[in-house]
Amino acid sequence: MIAAPTVALANPPACGPAPQILFVCEAGTVNSAIARELFRARAADAGLDVRIASRGLHPEDHLTPVVAEKLRNDGVDAAREPTIALTTADIATAKIVIAFNAAAENPLLRAARRWNVPSWGADYTASKAIMDTHIGKLVAELGAHPQAGCATPPN
Repeated sequence: MIAAPTVALANPPACGPAPQILFVCEAGTVNSAIARELFRARAADAGLDVRIASRGLHPEDHLTPVVAEKLRNDGVDAAREPTIALTTADIATAKIVIAFNAAAENPLLRAARRWNVPSWGADYTASKAIMDTHIGKLVAELGAHPQAGCATPPN
């Protein structure tokens, strides 16, 4: 049997919906919210078409005024979106789920990627550096593996 030749389509098929990236932490106001905003900016800079959400296992405002001010000075508004409790539907619709620290122990998040980030209040500089590294790797991963069947954007 002779294999059919591969033919490039003149008009590649349209992409499906942008993949959902979901960040989850205990309260939903620190790690997941900070990651959401940092990733949003980096994904936009990289031209990635993604949907981004953050959730909390037990929503509660844990962002201290000191950390909030440092974030604002860095151009990050972690309170940009309301804090929302995690649901199973959130997990089901996400392509990638990132769970921070103790949140990764929740049974709903057993398949999530685990990112450990130290307390922002205890060491803002170290937390920011670790988060930046994680975000950079995720942006690179998504940029290297565009959605299957989608046209490659022009350079």
